[in-house]
Amino acid sequence: MKTKSAILIGMIFIAIAVASADFGQSAGALNFGKINLGENKTLSYWLINTGNESLDFNVSADNPNILVSPTSGTLRGHGQQLINVTAIGNETGNFSGIITAKALQNLTGMIVFKVELQKNYNFEVIERQSTPTIWALAAMVIFLIFVSIVYYNLKGGKMKWKLGK
Repeated sequence: MKTKSAILIGMIFIAIAVASADFGQSAGALNFGKINLGENKTLSYWLINTGNESLDFNVSADNPNILVSPTSGTLRGHGQQLINVTAIGNETGNFSGIITAKALQNLTGMIVFKVELQKNYNFEVIERQSTPTIWALAAMVIFLIFVSIVYYNLKGGKMKWKLGK
């Protein structure tokens, strides 16, 4: 009878521990939008432990063009951990996938709680659009000079141009 009582008490203890740890994350997908080829963009989200017990976690992505940081740690009871997710623009194209966060609660060497959360991400890597800024600025200055001359002449002013001597 003592053995059955000890097992029952142990099972109740494990059930209470499992019930006291709640693992979640902030809502919404990570939409990186467009990223120029050769550039990176970082977005973040929160892992949340609303329970009383600490949880060990690890985070991974399904694509080598996505980096997560930190990749593992311990989330104390009622704690939060900011997860930074970086999309790397190494190659052009559309990318989407899943970031997986797993939580484990470990009591006396036994895993008693395991939760897996998934967060979607998407981004597009495009060729860098280079605008020759100096040429655009020069064209604007020339246009403003032209408009000023036309305006001055429409108002009846006379402009004398002297080229050379």
